Amino acid sequence: MTDPGAIDIRPLRTIEEYAQAEEVQILVWQMGGEREIVPKTIMLPISKTGGLVMGAFDGEQMIGICIGLLARTAEGRVYHWSHITGVVDKGRGLGERIKWAQREAVLAMGLDLIRWTTDPLEGMNASLNFGKLGVTCCTYTRNHYGEIRDGLNTGIESDRFTVDWHIDSERVKSRLAEGKPQLSAQALSDEGAESANPTEIAVEGIRRIHETKLDLASPRVLIETPASYQAIKVHDLTLAISWRMQTRALFEAYFGKDYVAKEFISEFWDGERRSFFLLERA
Repeated sequence: MTDPGAIDIRPLRTIEEYAQAEEVQILVWQMGGEREIVPKTIMLPISKTGGLVMGAFDGEQMIGICIGLLARTAEGRVYHWSHITGVVDKGRGLGERIKWAQREAVLAMGLDLIRWTTDPLEGMNASLNFGKLGVTCCTYTRNHYGEIRDGLNTGIESDRFTVDWHIDSERVKSRLAEGKPQLSAQALSDEGAESANPTEIAVEGIRRIHETKLDLASPRVLIETPASYQAIKVHDLTLAISWRMQTRALFEAYFGKDYVAKEFISEFWDGERRSFFLLERA
């Protein structure tokens, strides 16, 4: 395995690299064909009109991809919309390195905000986005992309967070310099944070929600999410859909009351991995 430090992360340069980027998308998102990918005929104009198309290269082989484009808020603020980021070989910290490289490139454009969507029930992504990068979120969209026909999303409505990454903020700079903060859901509970969705064991390693509390008023609220959403999908698709619908109601309710998702915590309780979002009043 190549030393991760030797991986070259840079904008794509040739038509051949753009074609390789199509194949990387199919591998990362387990697509059966090309219907859902961003084709090179779109990636090329994105890169030439203020957007960013980067690859992570192990020698000549592309093993990661990041595609983003210029966007504008309803108020006229220009920012960078990060459409997709993915890596073929997970577990090497490459996704994080790509995001920090994206940050440097976008700062060089004179912009200070990057936004993207993410599935709130996918813990690995949440750990990267909230824990390591320092994003925040107060926007939840039901079935954002409609039906997604790939190996990771089939059968579940594509609800998404839209996260805000204020890339020049002290919060983000501290994550880059110091790493993610050491937080414990157990300790936060002891300090007064309230659980909005107590859970119980369904089978070993898999939990279900047995109560949803939509009217808490604590300054800090914890919303539990699955330790592995993909494992729940494999075990029981009906249970996976139930997680989606119940957490949808929770996030919509608390975002509607001016709470902001600030942190994601994944830890072991009595030998079992548990995952939580920490929401605080804006």
